[in-house]
Amino acid sequence: MAAAGLALRAMRTDTSWNVNLGTHQRRRLRLPSYDYSRQGAYFLTICVAEREPILGHVKAGAVVLSPAGEAVLAAWQTLPSRIRGMSIDEFVVMPDHVHGILWLTEAGSVSLPRVVRAFKSIAAIQVNAVLGGPGSRVWQRSYYERVIRNERELNAARRYIENNPLAWSIRAQSR
Repeated sequence: MAAAGLALRAMRTDTSWNVNLGTHQRRRLRLPSYDYSRQGAYFLTICVAEREPILGHVKAGAVVLSPAGEAVLAAWQTLPSRIRGMSIDEFVVMPDHVHGILWLTEAGSVSLPRVVRAFKSIAAIQVNAVLGGPGSRVWQRSYYERVIRNERELNAARRYIENNPLAWSIRAQSR
């Protein structure tokens, strides 16, 4: 019976699982041929490890930041002074994730992965200092990004970020 189950799983079209090794293979999140050091705007979502709501809570459609959430906001705001060739745009800290838009302003001077790595590192150090647990994992591995291709997409991303706390409240009320 176990062999039949393995055969059925092997026939699935979902290739995120390696049946032969029995291990999970992560899906590639980045565009394979895209140069992530190109000038332009990028919409990011970065999630807290295990989606733990350590960054605050949402009350009446507004985020009330915890000390950890305030540390994350401060880390985001310091990025332009720490990394040449980038600027920040709209940003929101949610209880268990963040959304932000950042701009790479000088082609080739910095890459999106480098900026995200720096942000996650700076924020994790500050969050661990606030929570009193140096070295604790703060962020999930990787992040989600979307290349913003035009003004319409930029405005839509800004609206999404701005409205995210209200949407969180509405979802919470409907549960």
